[in-house]
Amino acid sequence: MFRKGETFRSLTGLDSTSATEQDLNGNQLRKSSNGRLGMEWYPTSSQVIGWNVNVNQNNRSYNSSLENSEVWDTGTAFTSNRITDQGSGGQGWDVDGNYRREFNNNPKHFLSAQIRHSRSKSRSDEFIEERARESDNGAMALDTNIQINTSNRTVAQIDFEKPLSNDGKWELGWKSNVSVKDDRFEYLASDTAIWQEGILVPIRPVAAAFDFTYKEDIHAIYSTFGRKYGVYGVQGGLRLEQVFTEAQWEGDQSFLNDYFSAYPSFNLSKQRNDEVSWIASYSRRVNRPRGRSVTPFIDDSDSRNIRTGNPELRPEYTNSMEIGHQWTRKRISVTTSLFWKITNDIIQRYSSIDAQGVRTSSWINQGQRQNEGLEIIAMAPLPRRGQARLTASVYHLRNSVGDVEFASDAIGWSYNFNFFANQSLGDNGQWKWQINGIYRGPSITPQGRFNGYTFMDANIQRSLLDGDLTLLLKLSDVFDTREWSYLSEFANLYQENRSKRESRNLFLTATWKIGKLEERRRRSPESRGFSGEGLDGLDF
Repeated sequence: MFRKGETFRSLTGLDSTSATEQDLNGNQLRKSSNGRLGMEWYPTSSQVIGWNVNVNQNNRSYNSSLENSEVWDTGTAFTSNRITDQGSGGQGWDVDGNYRREFNNNPKHFLSAQIRHSRSKSRSDEFIEERARESDNGAMALDTNIQINTSNRTVAQIDFEKPLSNDGKWELGWKSNVSVKDDRFEYLASDTAIWQEGILVPIRPVAAAFDFTYKEDIHAIYSTFGRKYGVYGVQGGLRLEQVFTEAQWEGDQSFLNDYFSAYPSFNLSKQRNDEVSWIASYSRRVNRPRGRSVTPFIDDSDSRNIRTGNPELRPEYTNSMEIGHQWTRKRISVTTSLFWKITNDIIQRYSSIDAQGVRTSSWINQGQRQNEGLEIIAMAPLPRRGQARLTASVYHLRNSVGDVEFASDAIGWSYNFNFFANQSLGDNGQWKWQINGIYRGPSITPQGRFNGYTFMDANIQRSLLDGDLTLLLKLSDVFDTREWSYLSEFANLYQENRSKRESRNLFLTATWKIGKLEERRRRSPESRGFSGEGLDGLDF
């Protein structure tokens, strides 16, 4: 598997300007194996007790070459080559137990409980060597990055659901999610570094290490109630959460963020006739920082563009309101909705640049974002139990950054498209095919512009042995168009980046089901309704 990228940057100094071109080429080999064992026991016709065990193991080897070509308007020019070799491996497992009881032989009236514990551990060793080309002095820089990551998570959940008169429903639940992430980083550190023939050379580097621990406990209770009053439908919900967050790094540094939050939701609908309905909704949601965004490890695999996380990130909150109209005839439907979203304390990537021209990118809580727009969802049947769905949205966005250096308010328009289709073939639907295409339009950001992306996946599935054996053939990114590109323009820096990994891959998966064990969808207590800008937050 390859990875390639291109960067052009222009840096303006006090009395001169440099132009730098970077070309990245890399190869990656990944191997993974997974296993799953599960069992279900039915003590009565209305009760089921089950357990599952999942194990996985993976290995990865990666090497890359980053070529830098830097030219100053004073006539000075430098070229260098940065070689990276990396190997990593990890393993993990999880075990879960579940219980479900249905009342009065009604699958919509039930009590369910689940507990799950998972653990994973991985190690990554990275070695970097950068040398000046066509140099008499032979400037060189060496670096080593070793990461050891351990993660533990326990999730417990209880849900109760009861149908009510007039197509009503009452849901009540509790969920706790307790997680601990321990990371250790070993690297070469230096108090001073100088530019020498286009290479940032550390002075007398020494071995160093630090540990990072991130703990997050989330405890929630939630309930929803809904019913119909003639042609009107009403649904209201409330989720109450108590969260305890603690980050510790480099021995004595820590960050605590304990908070209580309420997340209400409300839907009001009107069924005008058999074909036309209206709906209005409000909801409040949270997006918590995760993974790389909070880990303070400094990734200097590109000495001109350093990346790190921010363990002091706070969650972002979004208030959403939508008004929608739906027309339905037989299996054809068209849904049109106007949506408005406002997000506070946005978790946003942020970059700064120092006097040596080194760009450092991290994450901060940056002001407020407001989106308002239109979304249209059209659904139509295909022959032989098939379906096609087209989703399109156009919206106006406004980012207010507040008093943040190197960033400015961003105002503009963007748009998204998504197409999905599937169909069953054969006498009993033994054959199935599916395609899914996504286009995300360009959008302005507080420090430049995101250029958008597009891709399409396709797969075909065959069921054998009365459905016990399933073969799935999937081709990802059929037209090989999936890439990430953006423009950064702030302070004295202008930089264009394009990054692409090998995304067109062919996967063959075989699944053999023993007995009657079935996949059960995990239920979400949050309200459901019109999606509004449904691609928001999609990343790769």
